[in-house]
Amino acid sequence: MTKELDIVLSAYRSFRSPIAYVSMPLTTGRRLYDLLQERGLKDMRHVERSELVSQVIEPNIAEGIQFAEKLRKREFPPVAPAVFKARDWSQDEYMSLWLQLITEKAREIHMSPNWGFSNGCVEEFVRAMEMQYGFINTSWGMERFPSDADKSKEYLSVRQIRAYDSEERELKLDSGALIVVDAIKDLRKRGFDSTKLFAGLQKLINIGGYFNDSSTSSKECFEMLDGTANFDWGSMLKGFKSLN
Repeated sequence: MTKELDIVLSAYRSFRSPIAYVSMPLTTGRRLYDLLQERGLKDMRHVERSELVSQVIEPNIAEGIQFAEKLRKREFPPVAPAVFKARDWSQDEYMSLWLQLITEKAREIHMSPNWGFSNGCVEEFVRAMEMQYGFINTSWGMERFPSDADKSKEYLSVRQIRAYDSEERELKLDSGALIVVDAIKDLRKRGFDSTKLFAGLQKLINIGGYFNDSSTSSKECFEMLDGTANFDWGSMLKGFKSLN
């Protein structure tokens, strides 16, 4: 699928301006878990495909497009990923495309309502935080950029990404992590598997933990993050520990 992925990426690369990526659930998310609870089921494997499409996927797409429409007046053009459909692509292949697009082109990522329940949305938020805090850099995470890209220049652009909630309020590392904590608590209470959400949360905690390590001075953090190390590590850690 690498060739097909590169073809699609080349089309997005024809946009010569940054984009606002609209993160929206597709097959997972709160709508799925509400359906499973209603049916007395534990996972989506036991849901008929037709019902999954009509009750989860199609409403998620419609809601995501409506959300993207509200962002048309933003500085950067919004991209609604659910509109794109490729025959025979797996979810992993779609995610590979969107994560690369976010890394290369997105300077804003807008999180749909209830995004914390979606495995894909959480993964996309994690990527935005990895970009903002310098974990995507010229040594790691930029390997698939175009061969003629000036990676040092691109790195400075990558660091500029900002995340926003559905009300267009900026989401920081800590506030995003706590949204995921609340979603995990909800799913655990209802008896659903939240392993993938927890894995995403751990990555967010690792980012925060790195900049609160005693071996890294606050001055070094400030210089590395260009002043963006403004998250509440205490609240993040407390939320994470509340799950154990």
